[in-house]
Amino acid sequence: MSAEQSFVKYITLLFTYQNYSMRKAYLLLFIASILLTGACKKTTENVVDCIAESLFVSVKYKADAVNSKTINFEVNYSGTNSVQSVEWVYGDGNTAKVNGAISAHTYSNAGPYTVKAKVSIGNGNSSCTSEQEKNITVN
Repeated sequence: MSAEQSFVKYITLLFTYQNYSMRKAYLLLFIASILLTGACKKTTENVVDCIAESLFVSVKYKADAVNSKTINFEVNYSGTNSVQSVEWVYGDGNTAKVNGAISAHTYSNAGPYTVKAKVSIGNGNSSCTSEQEKNITVN
């Protein structure tokens, strides 16, 4: 894992956890990573940009009006760049990678699922990945 990927991982986890102790632990890991890798200024700037972009990403979902086991998912992004692709992990063993921000998935069984969206945000010649997670219940 590159230094940049490590930074993004730790900072994303830092913002994910509501628990103060977990946030503090990931902040310390982030600082240690910077010190141990001798990260250059450009890498640090890229990490900060990716973290900032991830704050503009959210996932919404809604059951289909005809089939309640079909769930329509949408990534909402309010930043200044663009969503390049989304890798969906539906929580039932199925995945899909789509260009754009919209996907639909039909579940075989009703019940609770944890859905993950790995959102690739393009910024010129580079991109950032933000992972969002939603707990849903299929009827």
